[in-house]
Amino acid sequence: MLDIVRVAGVWGYLILIGFAFGLVFAILHASKASKWTLILALLGAAIPPSVGLVGSAMGRANVERAIASADPKLEPLLRAKGNAEAAIPQNWGLIFGGVLLVPIGIGELRRRGREKREAKAAKKK
Repeated sequence: MLDIVRVAGVWGYLILIGFAFGLVFAILHASKASKWTLILALLGAAIPPSVGLVGSAMGRANVERAIASADPKLEPLLRAKGNAEAAIPQNWGLIFGGVLLVPIGIGELRRRGREKREAKAAKKK
């Protein structure tokens, strides 16, 4: 977990904060599933990938600025290494965003099952 902070820098901290925020709503949705908790959980799950995308975009911009003053022979190598490093926040954001989808899916299964049971019970009455 601390590896994200080392390799992604400040973006790693922001991704972890977004993950914690999203995790609260994802667990809330898994435990008390409703449509409003689903909306909040999905918004929370979108935070880590969004932060990672912004971090990667800024990293790629920094790479292009650095390449402008580099030796033209080294340009392909520097671009490849720089873009690989710039993609780290995006990769971590996607991982944490994907992890948040698990409790959201559990909450949706529970909500739909409850709605079916309630509809069946209403039909019997």
